[in-house]
Amino acid sequence: MLRFLLGSRRFVDLSLPRSNSRQIVDRISSRSFKINIRDVDDWIQIEHIFLNEEFNLGKTGRSDLINDLHRKMLAANVKPLIIDLGANIGLASKYLDLVYPSCHIVAVEPDGGNCLIARTNLPRHAVLKKAAISSRSGTGNLISTGRNVGFRVESNPHGDVELLTVQDLLDSAKGCAPFLIKIDVEGFESYLFSENTEWIDLFPVLLIELHDWMLPGKQVTKNFLVEISKKDRDFMHFDGYVASISRDLSGFAAL
Repeated sequence: MLRFLLGSRRFVDLSLPRSNSRQIVDRISSRSFKINIRDVDDWIQIEHIFLNEEFNLGKTGRSDLINDLHRKMLAANVKPLIIDLGANIGLASKYLDLVYPSCHIVAVEPDGGNCLIARTNLPRHAVLKKAAISSRSGTGNLISTGRNVGFRVESNPHGDVELLTVQDLLDSAKGCAPFLIKIDVEGFESYLFSENTEWIDLFPVLLIELHDWMLPGKQVTKNFLVEISKKDRDFMHFDGYVASISRDLSGFAAL
């Protein structure tokens, strides 16, 4: 009966209903791991990322090629790099580390409270940077919407949030080759894709949540669509995010 209810789900939450220390079982490896949460907002992230596997690339039709690229990079002693922009409490990084092991992970999150709990959830080898991402280095202000998952950033030369560029992150991960970048920055994608977007071509896989629905009339998705339309990449829109995958993956394993 349990197998019937779970279906083909890879991850199962076996925790008590009100527990803030969640015990998640990976049915592929038959191993369990702990995820720390604070409230229902955090638990919803477990539901999206692990139970529903919203970042499962199987639905792109190209997961076999992506998995093969991951294997070839490791076989060639190339360290794949995963960058998680808008890491929240570290769950996407944890999920991607389980699906694509032996990668170097850089997680970027601007909120201090989220960073505190992310440090308990991230893989030990992951690098966490308390900062936000933008098209230019600088500073900004953190804007709270009253929820753990809704922090936004606005550029401000007198702000107290450090703004990093993707190139800054690449420079900090010397010896690694870009493999996958995940972007969920609550509307700040408008700034991220406004200039200095050469890095897009470096990542065979790009995952992004777009936020026109959250900021209607602001056209925060426009710059991303303009830039991605110039690229030789597949564009796939799912319920929660967009997957942009390089059409030809063959050259990345040799980087």
